[in-house]
Amino acid sequence: MKKVVLVAVVLFLGFWMFTNPRSLADTSQDAGGQAVSATGDFFEALIDFAGELGE
Repeated sequence: MKKVVLVAVVLFLGFWMFTNPRSLADTSQDAGGQAVSATGDFFEALIDFAGELGE
């Protein structure tokens, strides 16, 4: 079952890449930016938490 889902995802992304590459690039860029933002927020919260523990 996992292999079927993986193949379907790869085929979908390949189809998307050939039919509308600009949209795929924009979506990937947006997702990457959100991931970086979420990671930064997580580490800021972790630093704040560690600072509160030290007080």
